[in-house]
Amino acid sequence: MLKKTLLLLCIFISLPLWAHECWIACQKYLYAVGDTLKISLHVGENFEPERWKGKIKWLKHIAGRQEKDLLPLLDTATSSLACPLTEEGTNCIALQSYPKSIRLEAEKFTSYLKEDGLEDVLAWREKNNEQNKEGTEIYERCNKTLFQVGKKRTNAHKKIVGFPLEIILLQNPYNQPTNLSAKLLFQGKPLPNHLLKVWHREAGKTTLQDLKTNEKGILSFERKKTGNYMLSAVKMIAHDKPAEAQWHSYWANLTFGTERIL
Repeated sequence: MLKKTLLLLCIFISLPLWAHECWIACQKYLYAVGDTLKISLHVGENFEPERWKGKIKWLKHIAGRQEKDLLPLLDTATSSLACPLTEEGTNCIALQSYPKSIRLEAEKFTSYLKEDGLEDVLAWREKNNEQNKEGTEIYERCNKTLFQVGKKRTNAHKKIVGFPLEIILLQNPYNQPTNLSAKLLFQGKPLPNHLLKVWHREAGKTTLQDLKTNEKGILSFERKKTGNYMLSAVKMIAHDKPAEAQWHSYWANLTFGTERIL
Protein backbone atom coordinates (compact mmCIF):
# COMPACT_ATOMS: atom_id res chain seq x y z
CA MET A 1 0.00 0.00 0.00
CA LEU A 2 2.83 2.39 0.92
CA LYS A 3 4.62 1.64 -2.36
CA LYS A 4 1.43 2.36 -4.32
CA THR A 5 0.93 5.65 -2.46
CA LEU A 6 4.53 6.71 -3.15
CA LEU A 7 4.14 5.79 -6.81
CA LEU A 8 0.99 7.88 -7.16
CA LEU A 9 2.70 10.78 -5.39
CA CYS A 10 5.68 10.60 -7.76
CA ILE A 11 3.37 10.60 -10.78
CA PHE A 12 1.50 13.62 -9.41
CA ILE A 13 4.73 15.55 -8.80
CA SER A 14 5.92 14.80 -12.33
CA LEU A 15 2.87 16.34 -14.03
CA PRO A 16 3.55 20.10 -14.28
CA LEU A 17 2.52 20.03 -17.93
CA TRP A 18 -1.17 19.89 -16.93
CA ALA A 19 -0.81 23.25 -15.16
CA HIS A 20 2.44 24.78 -16.28
CA GLU A 21 1.31 28.27 -17.31
CA CYS A 22 2.72 30.70 -14.79
CA TRP A 23 1.83 34.38 -14.79
CA ILE A 24 1.95 37.67 -12.92
CA ALA A 25 -1.61 38.70 -12.03
CA CYS A 26 -2.51 42.30 -11.19
CA GLN A 27 -5.43 43.00 -8.87
CA LYS A 28 -6.52 45.26 -11.69
CA TYR A 29 -4.79 46.63 -14.79
CA LEU A 30 -6.03 50.24 -14.79
CA TYR A 31 -4.80 52.59 -12.02
CA ALA A 32 -4.48 56.23 -11.04
CA VAL A 33 -1.34 57.87 -9.66
CA GLY A 34 -1.35 57.32 -5.90
CA ASP A 35 -3.05 53.92 -6.11
CA THR A 36 -1.37 50.85 -4.70
CA LEU A 37 -0.37 48.13 -7.11
CA LYS A 38 -1.17 44.63 -5.88
CA ILE A 39 0.10 41.59 -7.73
CA SER A 40 0.31 37.88 -7.08
CA LEU A 41 2.11 35.04 -8.82
CA HIS A 42 -0.08 32.29 -10.23
CA VAL A 43 0.28 28.94 -11.93
CA GLY A 44 -2.46 27.04 -13.76
CA GLU A 45 -4.14 26.53 -17.10
CA ASN A 46 -6.97 28.64 -18.61
CA PHE A 47 -6.45 31.50 -16.14
CA GLU A 48 -7.54 29.16 -13.34
CA PRO A 49 -4.93 30.03 -10.73
CA GLU A 50 -3.09 28.53 -7.84
CA ARG A 51 -0.36 30.38 -5.98
CA TRP A 52 3.09 29.95 -7.53
CA LYS A 53 5.94 29.64 -5.08
CA GLY A 54 9.00 29.25 -7.29
CA LYS A 55 12.35 30.81 -6.46
CA ILE A 56 12.80 34.23 -8.07
CA LYS A 57 16.13 35.46 -9.42
CA TRP A 58 14.93 39.02 -9.93
CA LEU A 59 11.69 41.02 -9.91
CA LYS A 60 11.55 44.57 -11.29
CA HIS A 61 9.04 47.39 -11.72
CA ILE A 62 9.69 49.39 -14.91
CA ALA A 63 8.05 52.82 -15.22
CA GLY A 64 9.45 55.19 -17.83
CA ARG A 65 13.22 55.16 -17.38
CA GLN A 66 12.94 54.08 -13.77
CA GLU A 67 13.53 50.50 -12.65
CA LYS A 68 12.85 49.39 -9.08
CA ASP A 69 13.77 46.12 -7.43
CA LEU A 70 10.56 44.63 -6.00
CA LEU A 71 12.02 41.44 -4.58
CA PRO A 72 12.35 42.90 -1.04
CA LEU A 73 8.59 43.65 -1.10
CA LEU A 74 7.54 40.12 -2.03
CA ASP A 75 5.65 38.16 0.62
CA THR A 76 6.96 34.67 -0.08
CA ALA A 77 4.24 33.05 2.02
CA THR A 78 1.49 34.39 -0.27
CA SER A 79 3.52 35.01 -3.46
CA SER A 80 2.16 38.57 -3.54
CA LEU A 81 3.25 42.17 -3.03
CA ALA A 82 1.92 45.73 -2.87
CA CYS A 83 3.66 48.97 -3.82
CA PRO A 84 2.55 52.59 -4.41
CA LEU A 85 2.31 53.94 -7.95
CA THR A 86 3.89 57.38 -8.34
CA GLU A 87 4.43 57.75 -12.09
CA GLU A 88 1.82 58.08 -14.80
CA GLY A 89 2.19 55.89 -17.85
CA THR A 90 2.26 52.32 -19.06
CA ASN A 91 4.14 50.19 -16.52
CA CYS A 92 5.77 46.76 -16.59
CA ILE A 93 6.58 44.18 -13.93
CA ALA A 94 9.21 41.63 -15.00
CA LEU A 95 10.29 38.43 -13.27
CA GLN A 96 12.87 35.75 -13.97
CA SER A 97 13.00 32.58 -11.89
CA TYR A 98 15.93 30.46 -10.86
CA PRO A 99 16.31 27.24 -12.88
CA LYS A 100 14.39 24.23 -11.62
CA SER A 101 14.59 20.58 -12.67
CA ILE A 102 11.82 18.18 -13.65
CA ARG A 103 11.74 14.58 -14.84
CA LEU A 104 8.92 13.12 -16.92
CA GLU A 105 8.26 9.61 -18.14
CA ALA A 106 8.38 9.22 -21.92
CA GLU A 107 4.65 9.44 -22.68
CA LYS A 108 4.10 12.53 -20.57
CA PHE A 109 7.22 14.21 -21.93
CA THR A 110 6.03 13.59 -25.50
CA SER A 111 2.58 15.02 -24.66
CA TYR A 112 4.22 18.12 -23.18
CA LEU A 113 6.41 18.62 -26.28
CA LYS A 114 3.38 18.31 -28.57
CA GLU A 115 1.28 20.65 -26.43
CA ASP A 116 3.89 23.40 -26.63
CA GLY A 117 4.81 22.92 -30.28
CA LEU A 118 8.39 21.80 -29.62
CA GLU A 119 8.61 19.98 -32.91
CA ASP A 120 12.41 20.17 -33.18
CA VAL A 121 12.82 18.29 -29.90
CA LEU A 122 10.22 15.71 -30.94
CA ALA A 123 12.05 15.21 -34.24
CA TRP A 124 15.40 14.84 -32.48
CA ARG A 125 14.02 12.23 -30.09
CA GLU A 126 12.53 10.26 -32.97
CA LYS A 127 15.72 10.46 -35.05
CA ASN A 128 17.78 9.26 -32.09
CA ASN A 129 15.30 6.55 -31.04
CA GLU A 130 14.57 8.24 -27.71
CA GLN A 131 10.77 8.40 -27.99
CA ASN A 132 10.46 5.83 -25.23
CA LYS A 133 12.96 7.44 -22.87
CA GLU A 134 12.06 9.78 -20.03
CA GLY A 135 12.72 13.50 -20.36
CA THR A 136 15.00 15.33 -17.95
CA GLU A 137 14.84 19.10 -18.06
CA ILE A 138 15.96 22.34 -16.44
CA TYR A 139 13.43 25.16 -16.88
CA GLU A 140 13.20 28.90 -16.15
CA ARG A 141 10.28 31.34 -16.01
CA CYS A 142 10.47 34.64 -17.93
CA ASN A 143 7.32 36.59 -17.01
CA LYS A 144 6.01 40.11 -17.59
CA THR A 145 2.79 42.00 -16.98
CA LEU A 146 1.72 45.38 -18.39
CA PHE A 147 -0.65 47.78 -16.61
CA GLN A 148 -1.74 51.37 -17.12
CA VAL A 149 -1.41 54.26 -14.64
CA GLY A 150 -3.40 57.39 -15.54
CA LYS A 151 -3.99 58.54 -19.11
CA LYS A 152 -0.42 58.98 -20.36
CA ARG A 153 0.74 56.18 -22.66
CA THR A 154 4.43 55.25 -22.57
CA ASN A 155 6.53 52.54 -24.20
CA ALA A 156 6.90 49.92 -21.46
CA HIS A 157 5.29 47.40 -23.84
CA LYS A 158 8.36 47.66 -26.09
CA LYS A 159 10.89 47.32 -23.27
CA ILE A 160 13.32 44.45 -23.83
CA VAL A 161 14.34 43.35 -20.36
CA GLY A 162 16.84 40.74 -21.55
CA PHE A 163 15.10 37.44 -20.81
CA PRO A 164 16.49 34.37 -22.62
CA LEU A 165 12.97 34.00 -24.11
CA GLU A 166 10.92 37.18 -24.26
CA ILE A 167 7.57 38.31 -25.64
CA ILE A 168 7.39 41.92 -26.86
CA LEU A 169 4.18 43.73 -27.83
CA LEU A 170 4.69 46.04 -30.82
CA GLN A 171 1.64 48.19 -29.98
CA ASN A 172 0.52 49.55 -26.62
CA PRO A 173 -2.53 47.46 -25.62
CA TYR A 174 -3.92 50.37 -23.60
CA ASN A 175 -4.38 52.39 -26.78
CA GLN A 176 -7.15 49.87 -27.53
CA PRO A 177 -5.90 48.78 -30.98
CA THR A 178 -8.18 46.37 -32.83
CA ASN A 179 -5.17 44.19 -33.63
CA LEU A 180 -1.98 43.50 -31.73
CA SER A 181 1.36 42.20 -32.94
CA ALA A 182 3.83 40.34 -30.74
CA LYS A 183 7.48 39.53 -31.36
CA LEU A 184 9.15 36.50 -29.83
CA LEU A 185 12.86 36.79 -29.05
CA PHE A 186 15.26 34.01 -28.08
CA GLN A 187 18.69 35.07 -26.86
CA GLY A 188 17.87 38.54 -28.22
CA LYS A 189 17.07 37.36 -31.76
CA PRO A 190 13.66 36.87 -33.47
CA LEU A 191 12.36 33.30 -33.14
CA PRO A 192 10.62 32.31 -36.41
CA ASN A 193 7.94 29.66 -36.99
CA HIS A 194 7.39 29.13 -33.28
CA LEU A 195 4.21 28.48 -31.31
CA LEU A 196 2.85 31.31 -29.19
CA LYS A 197 -0.39 30.82 -27.27
CA VAL A 198 -2.87 33.67 -26.83
CA TRP A 199 -5.32 33.29 -23.95
CA HIS A 200 -8.28 35.62 -23.43
CA ARG A 201 -10.37 35.66 -20.24
CA GLU A 202 -13.64 37.56 -19.86
CA ALA A 203 -16.73 37.04 -17.70
CA GLY A 204 -15.38 33.77 -16.38
CA LYS A 205 -14.74 32.24 -19.83
CA THR A 206 -11.33 31.54 -21.38
CA THR A 207 -10.49 31.08 -25.05
CA LEU A 208 -7.15 29.95 -26.46
CA GLN A 209 -5.51 30.50 -29.84
CA ASP A 210 -2.42 28.56 -30.93
CA LEU A 211 -0.55 30.86 -33.31
CA LYS A 212 2.87 30.73 -34.97
CA THR A 213 5.37 33.50 -35.56
CA ASN A 214 6.43 34.38 -39.10
CA GLU A 215 9.99 34.44 -40.44
CA LYS A 216 10.63 37.64 -38.46
CA GLY A 217 9.41 36.16 -35.19
CA ILE A 218 6.17 38.20 -35.31
CA LEU A 219 2.49 37.28 -35.21
CA SER A 220 -0.74 39.27 -35.04
CA PHE A 221 -4.11 38.64 -33.40
CA GLU A 222 -7.40 40.42 -32.89
CA ARG A 223 -7.50 42.38 -29.65
CA LYS A 224 -10.88 42.58 -27.94
CA LYS A 225 -11.56 45.80 -26.05
CA THR A 226 -12.25 44.13 -22.73
CA GLY A 227 -11.00 41.14 -20.77
CA ASN A 228 -7.55 39.94 -19.76
CA TYR A 229 -4.89 38.48 -22.01
CA MET A 230 -2.03 36.07 -21.49
CA LEU A 231 0.58 35.25 -24.12
CA SER A 232 2.87 32.27 -23.55
CA ALA A 233 5.64 30.38 -25.33
CA VAL A 234 8.23 27.69 -24.57
CA LYS A 235 11.66 27.20 -26.14
CA MET A 236 13.77 24.12 -25.42
CA ILE A 237 17.43 23.49 -26.25
CA ALA A 238 20.01 20.87 -25.29
CA HIS A 239 21.27 21.49 -21.76
CA ASP A 240 24.96 22.35 -21.59
CA LYS A 241 25.46 20.03 -18.59
CA PRO A 242 24.09 16.61 -19.63
CA ALA A 243 24.86 15.14 -16.19
CA GLU A 244 22.22 17.51 -14.73
CA ALA A 245 19.57 17.23 -17.45
CA GLN A 246 19.26 16.55 -21.16
CA TRP A 247 17.22 19.66 -21.95
CA HIS A 248 16.96 23.30 -20.88
CA SER A 249 13.69 25.15 -21.47
CA TYR A 250 12.55 28.73 -21.10
CA TRP A 251 8.88 29.56 -20.46
CA ALA A 252 7.89 33.11 -21.39
CA ASN A 253 4.62 34.74 -20.34
CA LEU A 254 3.06 38.18 -20.76
CA THR A 255 -0.22 39.45 -19.27
CA PHE A 256 -2.31 42.62 -19.66
CA GLY A 257 -6.00 43.50 -19.57
CA THR A 258 -8.90 45.51 -18.27
CA GLU A 259 -10.70 43.31 -15.76
CA ARG A 260 -10.19 43.23 -12.00
CA ILE A 261 -9.33 39.65 -11.08
CA LEU A 262 -8.02 39.49 -7.49
